[in-house]
Amino acid sequence: MMRYLFIFSLFLLSVSRFLAGEIREVRLLSDEQVEITFSSQAGLFYDIHESKDLKRFSFLTRIRGVEGQTKAVVEVLP
Repeated sequence: MMRYLFIFSLFLLSVSRFLAGEIREVRLLSDEQVEITFSSQAGLFYDIHESKDLKRFSFLTRIRGVEGQTKAVVEVLP
């Protein structure tokens, strides 16, 4: 059975909220992997978190953004 993530959120490290990335697309690649495309700025780091209930969030990975849009493939936690 396919597991669907309820939400992904992007957080910037040590930077204003106004620079946070906007999620453009979330694509399920398999039961274990999701591809996220988000707006980004070159050189900034983005944390990707997962939540199934919007109460508890789990850190998945940290990505260095590129200018324009960044794509990240992340492993889904069980």
